[in-house]
Amino acid sequence: METVKKNTSNSSGTLSYSAITLITLAIIVFPIPPIILDYIILLNIVFSVLLILYVFFGKKTINHFSFFNILLKMIVFNFVINLIITRQIITLGDGIESILIRFTVSVLSFDGYGILLIFFIILIVYASYFIFKILYKMYRVLEAALQSSIDSKHKMILLYDKERFSGIMSDKNIEEKITNMQQDTDIYELFDDANKILIKYEKLRVILIFANSALGIFAGMRFREELYFDAMIIYIPLAVAGGVLLIIPSLIMSVLMQIMFKRKHEATSKNSF
Repeated sequence: METVKKNTSNSSGTLSYSAITLITLAIIVFPIPPIILDYIILLNIVFSVLLILYVFFGKKTINHFSFFNILLKMIVFNFVINLIITRQIITLGDGIESILIRFTVSVLSFDGYGILLIFFIILIVYASYFIFKILYKMYRVLEAALQSSIDSKHKMILLYDKERFSGIMSDKNIEEKITNMQQDTDIYELFDDANKILIKYEKLRVILIFANSALGIFAGMRFREELYFDAMIIYIPLAVAGGVLLIIPSLIMSVLMQIMFKRKHEATSKNSF
């Protein structure tokens, strides 16, 4: 029965990732109407906020494996949105019709002197620095926790072998304890892998903000015959607007990683005593 459940969950997971891959390819290949882009950005922000609220206030604690599944899908979804925004900035330029992006650009240009634009650029830089600080701190802690988990597992296996030979513990109890320890190690490895993926995505997200500015300016000058200064005024606010709209889910994902790891580490420490 357990094997059937595992096979069913694996097949459903494979199907969901296949569906995400196909949707991603379709979004990259086919143009997306501006209204759909707005809905996608809003859905991304709302889902991220709901997820962190559920983790904080939900009656049921979220399963670690389910959390990693959701996190990876969120990273893919955010990457897809980045690609859509990049495509729209390059192809449409000042004619971009996304209400959210236009509204953010109008907010950035409200004072007419670019003060808000500079403020939001500093905000993105600071928020990105804060995210990387969390993730790299997590990386060091995770490496230590994973190594500690592997070492303690080996020590406990040797101890259980002695207890098995002396008859203190039954084979069934020993197998259960070893299985639990292996599960803890597997979860730490998943945390480590997810954290590394999130770091790579965050690096890519920051690079894309600069790439959107540079590619937009190039496309504007090359294909729409815009002057360099005019192109800068158009595409830098567009790139910053896209970065502002995607910074909230990124911040939430990094905070969620820290919360889930802290809870798992505390639970493992309690069980070890």
